[in-house]
Amino acid sequence: MNPNHSTRYSPSPYHRPAQTHGWAAGSNSPLTPLGHLQAGGLAYEWRRIRINKLISSGLQRADTTASMLAAANSEYLKNSQNAEYAEHPFSVSVDHRVKERKCGFLVRRLSTQHQTIAAYHALNGTTIPGRIARNHTPLERGESLDAVADRAKAFVLSILKEHGKHVKGFGPEDFNLERWNRNDLDEAERVPNPHVAVVSHGGFLGELYEMMYFWNEEERPKRPLRCHWGNAEWTRHVLWIREKEDSSYEFQFRDIRAPRIVDEDTFGTSVLYVKHKFRGTRRNTLCI
Repeated sequence: MNPNHSTRYSPSPYHRPAQTHGWAAGSNSPLTPLGHLQAGGLAYEWRRIRINKLISSGLQRADTTASMLAAANSEYLKNSQNAEYAEHPFSVSVDHRVKERKCGFLVRRLSTQHQTIAAYHALNGTTIPGRIARNHTPLERGESLDAVADRAKAFVLSILKEHGKHVKGFGPEDFNLERWNRNDLDEAERVPNPHVAVVSHGGFLGELYEMMYFWNEEERPKRPLRCHWGNAEWTRHVLWIREKEDSSYEFQFRDIRAPRIVDEDTFGTSVLYVKHKFRGTRRNTLCI
């Protein structure tokens, strides 16, 4: 990487919300009692990690999980001896671009009627196991995977532009992975500033990760990666992106804590941790 290139970075995790009643309870279902316990455990695990901005999808299960994260994090950090951490503003912001994929009323109706195979075909637009028609829009107000990927990309670029920290000559080959695992540093000190956390959903996060994974490919393979986040699970990545003179993007990323890859379809809500390098000479990297 050219040392004269400017970059922008910012750490950011993605979290999946805890357990809900699933599709039977509707697209905006709340957490179950077990889900509240799972969210509480996640909040306790993240209580020491400084978060500069916390984003939720606006769905009830994501908002509840994010609010518990915010409460635990704020309570711990306000007692911190580090004035920078103790005084940073903290609240939950809603961004509807990180909502779960719209599956359409037909798919949900078939699912609640336990017509699993019919629901699979209605959602994916194909009868071939393991294959998904990315441009297929499920009937009755559904959303294609390509549409989800488009809003995921728009979200990543906007977050990098707004929150990415400007640096020069910083890229994947310069990133010190050992910093993330140093036991002599407090959790808040291990994470570079600024830190943007996102509480979103399994389907959206899977599309976001695949979008990053295949960013530089002309087209995606017909078989998806099938990334999976369990209830209240999170992942962490470091991403860099730079705008070239011809206005195309140079994008790279490295997993710090990668999502699980499974052999079956998964649905739900999740947390991902990503670090990015934003485009151009004015902005570069972001961690989410």
